[in-house]
Amino acid sequence: MIDPLKESVLTYSQAARRLPKLRKDQPTHPTTIWRWATRGVRGVRLETVKVGGRTVTSFEALSRFFSALNRQSICGNSVATSEHDEKVAAELRSMGI
Repeated sequence: MIDPLKESVLTYSQAARRLPKLRKDQPTHPTTIWRWATRGVRGVRLETVKVGGRTVTSFEALSRFFSALNRQSICGNSVATSEHDEKVAAELRSMGI
């Protein structure tokens, strides 16, 4: 879960600009960020939060999203994802959330 007071909050446009140009040296489109947040990729969704009526993500959420996708591709199963989910839940409990 994104904590907008502790993480680097980004609009979808700002998040897209932070990513490297990969496909034909074109920048990532903000719609791609929206799609990652709403539909996800291989069952992993980009975290978002509402701030002032706007849906935003964070630099840290992007990092977690890519890490989760890479763990899936390396492990080839959902075991790593469930272990990660348990680790995140324990960390949230330790923060009192």
